[in-house]
Amino acid sequence: MVMDSFSTWVLRGLNAKQKKSLLLQISDLIGWAPIRHELDEMYDNKSEKGGRPNCDVILMFKILIL
Repeated sequence: MVMDSFSTWVLRGLNAKQKKSLLLQISDLIGWAPIRHELDEMYDNKSEKGGRPNCDVILMFKILIL
């Protein structure tokens, strides 16, 4: 197969059917709502000082698991 250009290669890659990664498959199997409820109760860092908004508690939990 001859590739005409880089853009052709990229477009073929975008159109190709891609399999979900293993981590996304695992994430789809887990019910995150009960875990979010528990973590929201433990993590209370909302101050009036301003600054960047807090990261999502589920995202932080997933990072810790990894």
